[in-house]
Amino acid sequence: MISETHSAIRRRSWLPALGGAAAIAAIAGLAYLALPISGLLPVVDVAPGKGTGPAMCPWRDPDRDLAFFFPGAISYRTDTLALSTIRQDILRRLGPGSRLESNSLFIHRALKGSEIVGSILVRRDAGPHGAIEVVVAVDPSGEVSGVKIQRHREPAAAAQFITSDAWLKTFRSRSANSIEQDLPIPATAKPAAAVIAQTVRTVLIELDEAERYYSTSTPRHH
Repeated sequence: MISETHSAIRRRSWLPALGGAAAIAAIAGLAYLALPISGLLPVVDVAPGKGTGPAMCPWRDPDRDLAFFFPGAISYRTDTLALSTIRQDILRRLGPGSRLESNSLFIHRALKGSEIVGSILVRRDAGPHGAIEVVVAVDPSGEVSGVKIQRHREPAAAAQFITSDAWLKTFRSRSANSIEQDLPIPATAKPAAAVIAQTVRTVLIELDEAERYYSTSTPRHH
Protein backbone atom coordinates (compact mmCIF):
# COMPACT_ATOMS: atom_id res chain seq x y z
CA MET A 1 0.00 0.00 0.00
CA ILE A 2 2.89 2.39 0.73
CA SER A 3 4.39 2.06 -2.74
CA GLU A 4 0.98 2.58 -4.39
CA THR A 5 0.42 5.79 -2.35
CA HIS A 6 3.79 7.19 -3.27
CA SER A 7 3.12 6.43 -6.94
CA ALA A 8 -0.20 8.30 -6.79
CA ILE A 9 1.49 11.33 -5.23
CA ARG A 10 4.20 11.32 -7.94
CA ARG A 11 1.58 11.10 -10.72
CA ARG A 12 -0.35 14.07 -9.27
CA SER A 13 2.85 16.12 -8.92
CA TRP A 14 3.60 15.67 -12.65
CA LEU A 15 0.33 17.14 -13.86
CA PRO A 16 1.21 20.85 -13.49
CA ALA A 17 4.60 20.28 -15.08
CA LEU A 18 3.03 18.45 -18.02
CA GLY A 19 0.52 21.22 -18.51
CA GLY A 20 3.29 23.83 -18.52
CA ALA A 21 5.35 21.79 -21.00
CA ALA A 22 2.36 21.47 -23.32
CA ALA A 23 1.82 25.22 -23.26
CA ILE A 24 5.46 25.90 -24.06
CA ALA A 25 5.38 23.39 -26.92
CA ALA A 26 2.25 25.02 -28.35
CA ILE A 27 3.83 28.49 -28.27
CA ALA A 28 7.03 27.17 -29.87
CA GLY A 29 4.97 25.47 -32.58
CA LEU A 30 3.15 28.70 -33.44
CA ALA A 31 6.46 30.58 -33.62
CA TYR A 32 7.87 27.87 -35.90
CA LEU A 33 4.90 28.09 -38.27
CA ALA A 34 5.33 31.86 -38.41
CA LEU A 35 8.79 31.52 -39.93
CA PRO A 36 9.14 32.14 -43.68
CA ILE A 37 9.32 28.91 -45.69
CA SER A 38 12.89 29.57 -46.85
CA GLY A 39 14.05 29.91 -43.25
CA LEU A 40 12.63 26.69 -41.85
CA LEU A 41 15.83 24.66 -42.15
CA PRO A 42 19.46 25.72 -42.33
CA VAL A 43 21.36 24.58 -45.43
CA VAL A 44 24.56 22.76 -44.57
CA ASP A 45 27.03 21.28 -47.03
CA VAL A 46 28.26 17.95 -45.70
CA ALA A 47 30.77 15.95 -47.71
CA PRO A 48 29.99 12.22 -47.87
CA GLY A 49 32.00 10.22 -45.39
CA LYS A 50 34.66 7.78 -46.47
CA GLY A 51 32.62 4.95 -45.03
CA THR A 52 29.67 5.44 -47.36
CA GLY A 53 28.59 2.55 -49.56
CA PRO A 54 27.70 -1.05 -48.91
CA ALA A 55 29.73 -3.17 -46.55
CA MET A 56 32.16 -5.72 -47.94
CA CYS A 57 30.37 -8.86 -49.10
CA PRO A 58 31.66 -11.80 -47.04
CA TRP A 59 33.82 -14.40 -48.71
CA ARG A 60 32.04 -17.52 -47.49
CA ASP A 61 34.35 -20.40 -48.46
CA PRO A 62 37.91 -19.10 -48.88
CA ASP A 63 39.67 -22.44 -48.37
CA ARG A 64 37.74 -24.23 -51.10
CA ASP A 65 37.87 -21.27 -53.48
CA LEU A 66 41.61 -20.81 -53.07
CA ALA A 67 42.24 -24.48 -53.82
CA PHE A 68 39.92 -24.37 -56.83
CA PHE A 69 41.04 -21.13 -58.45
CA PHE A 70 44.71 -21.09 -57.46
CA PRO A 71 46.02 -24.60 -56.70
CA GLY A 72 48.97 -24.40 -54.33
CA ALA A 73 47.80 -21.19 -52.66
CA ILE A 74 47.56 -21.85 -48.93
CA SER A 75 46.72 -18.45 -47.49
CA TYR A 76 45.52 -14.97 -48.38
CA ARG A 77 45.56 -11.41 -47.19
CA THR A 78 42.96 -8.71 -47.75
CA ASP A 79 44.02 -5.37 -49.22
CA THR A 80 41.68 -2.37 -49.10
CA LEU A 81 42.29 0.20 -51.82
CA ALA A 82 40.60 3.61 -51.85
CA LEU A 83 38.87 4.40 -55.14
CA SER A 84 37.88 8.02 -54.52
CA THR A 85 40.83 9.48 -56.45
CA ILE A 86 40.17 7.33 -59.52
CA ARG A 87 36.38 7.45 -59.30
CA GLN A 88 35.91 9.36 -62.55
CA ASP A 89 38.27 7.04 -64.47
CA ILE A 90 36.26 4.02 -63.34
CA LEU A 91 32.90 5.60 -64.18
CA ARG A 92 34.18 6.64 -67.60
CA ARG A 93 35.10 3.05 -68.40
CA LEU A 94 31.89 1.62 -66.98
CA GLY A 95 29.83 3.86 -69.24
CA PRO A 96 26.82 6.18 -68.97
CA GLY A 97 24.45 5.61 -66.07
CA SER A 98 26.98 3.59 -64.08
CA ARG A 99 27.51 4.01 -60.35
CA LEU A 100 30.40 3.37 -58.01
CA GLU A 101 28.78 1.58 -55.09
CA SER A 102 31.70 2.04 -52.69
CA ASN A 103 34.83 4.14 -52.37
CA SER A 104 36.78 1.07 -51.24
CA LEU A 105 37.85 -2.03 -53.14
CA PHE A 106 38.46 -5.15 -51.05
CA ILE A 107 40.95 -7.49 -52.70
CA HIS A 108 41.78 -10.92 -51.28
CA ARG A 109 45.33 -11.71 -52.41
CA ALA A 110 45.92 -15.43 -52.90
CA LEU A 111 49.36 -16.33 -51.54
CA LYS A 112 51.73 -19.18 -52.23
CA GLY A 113 54.24 -18.54 -49.48
CA SER A 114 54.86 -14.80 -49.77
CA GLU A 115 54.13 -14.70 -53.52
CA ILE A 116 50.84 -13.26 -54.79
CA VAL A 117 49.47 -15.74 -57.32
CA GLY A 118 46.11 -14.08 -57.89
CA SER A 119 43.34 -11.91 -56.52
CA ILE A 120 39.80 -12.75 -55.49
CA LEU A 121 37.01 -10.20 -55.36
CA VAL A 122 33.56 -10.85 -53.93
CA ARG A 123 30.62 -8.65 -54.88
CA ARG A 124 26.93 -8.66 -54.01
CA ASP A 125 24.52 -7.22 -56.58
CA ALA A 126 20.76 -7.02 -56.98
CA GLY A 127 19.43 -9.85 -59.14
CA PRO A 128 15.91 -10.26 -60.55
CA HIS A 129 14.81 -12.29 -57.51
CA GLY A 130 17.17 -11.08 -54.80
CA ALA A 131 20.83 -10.62 -54.06
CA ILE A 132 23.41 -12.46 -56.16
CA GLU A 133 26.90 -12.91 -54.69
CA VAL A 134 29.66 -13.38 -57.23
CA VAL A 135 33.24 -14.52 -56.59
CA VAL A 136 35.71 -13.42 -59.27
CA ALA A 137 39.24 -14.84 -59.36
CA VAL A 138 41.80 -12.82 -61.33
CA ASP A 139 45.33 -13.87 -62.29
CA PRO A 140 48.32 -11.47 -61.97
CA SER A 141 47.93 -10.40 -65.61
CA GLY A 142 44.39 -9.13 -64.94
CA GLU A 143 42.54 -11.98 -66.68
CA VAL A 144 39.77 -14.03 -65.10
CA SER A 145 40.85 -17.35 -63.63
CA GLY A 146 37.31 -18.30 -62.74
CA VAL A 147 33.89 -17.14 -61.55
CA LYS A 148 31.64 -18.68 -58.93
CA ILE A 149 28.10 -17.85 -57.84
CA GLN A 150 28.38 -17.86 -54.06
CA ARG A 151 24.70 -17.21 -53.28
CA HIS A 152 21.57 -16.39 -55.24
CA ARG A 153 17.76 -16.51 -55.07
CA GLU A 154 16.96 -17.22 -58.68
CA PRO A 155 14.33 -19.81 -59.63
CA ALA A 156 15.44 -23.26 -60.72
CA ALA A 157 15.39 -22.62 -64.47
CA ALA A 158 17.68 -19.60 -64.22
CA ALA A 159 19.80 -21.09 -61.44
CA GLN A 160 20.62 -24.17 -63.49
CA PHE A 161 22.17 -21.99 -66.16
CA ILE A 162 23.95 -19.30 -64.13
CA THR A 163 25.65 -21.87 -61.90
CA SER A 164 26.62 -24.23 -64.72
CA ASP A 165 30.29 -24.90 -65.43
CA ALA A 166 29.64 -24.42 -69.13
CA TRP A 167 28.55 -20.81 -68.68
CA LEU A 168 30.92 -19.83 -65.89
CA LYS A 169 33.86 -21.10 -67.93
CA THR A 170 33.09 -18.52 -70.63
CA PHE A 171 34.50 -15.86 -68.29
CA ARG A 172 37.93 -17.47 -68.12
CA SER A 173 40.81 -15.57 -69.70
CA ARG A 174 38.57 -12.53 -70.12
CA SER A 175 39.80 -9.09 -69.16
CA ALA A 176 37.99 -5.89 -68.21
CA ASN A 177 37.62 -5.07 -71.90
CA SER A 178 36.36 -8.44 -73.12
CA ILE A 179 33.39 -9.77 -71.16
CA GLU A 180 31.35 -10.68 -74.23
CA GLN A 181 29.55 -14.01 -73.88
CA ASP A 182 30.01 -16.79 -76.42
CA LEU A 183 27.32 -19.11 -75.06
CA PRO A 184 23.61 -18.70 -75.93
CA ILE A 185 21.65 -17.68 -72.83
CA PRO A 186 18.11 -19.02 -72.29
CA ALA A 187 15.44 -16.35 -71.95
CA THR A 188 14.65 -17.41 -68.38
CA ALA A 189 18.26 -16.80 -67.32
CA LYS A 190 19.01 -13.62 -69.29
CA PRO A 191 18.18 -11.06 -66.57
CA ALA A 192 20.32 -12.81 -63.93
CA ALA A 193 23.11 -13.56 -66.42
CA ALA A 194 23.23 -9.88 -67.40
CA VAL A 195 23.63 -8.86 -63.75
CA ILE A 196 26.45 -11.36 -63.24
CA ALA A 197 28.29 -10.36 -66.42
CA GLN A 198 28.06 -6.68 -65.45
CA THR A 199 29.26 -7.46 -61.93
CA VAL A 200 32.30 -9.30 -63.29
CA ARG A 201 33.05 -6.43 -65.68
CA THR A 202 32.70 -3.84 -62.91
CA VAL A 203 35.09 -5.52 -60.47
CA LEU A 204 37.62 -6.11 -63.25
CA ILE A 205 37.57 -2.42 -64.22
CA GLU A 206 37.83 -1.32 -60.59
CA LEU A 207 40.73 -3.71 -60.01
CA ASP A 208 42.50 -2.67 -63.23
CA GLU A 209 42.24 1.05 -62.47
CA ALA A 210 43.28 0.57 -58.83
CA GLU A 211 46.25 -1.63 -59.71
CA ARG A 212 47.52 0.83 -62.31
CA TYR A 213 47.03 3.82 -60.03
CA TYR A 214 48.71 2.35 -56.97
CA SER A 215 51.55 0.73 -58.89
CA THR A 216 52.80 4.06 -60.27
CA SER A 217 55.34 6.04 -58.31
CA THR A 218 53.62 9.32 -59.20
CA PRO A 219 49.84 9.19 -58.76
CA ARG A 220 47.69 10.62 -61.52
CA HIS A 221 45.87 13.86 -60.85
CA HIS A 222 42.30 14.69 -61.88
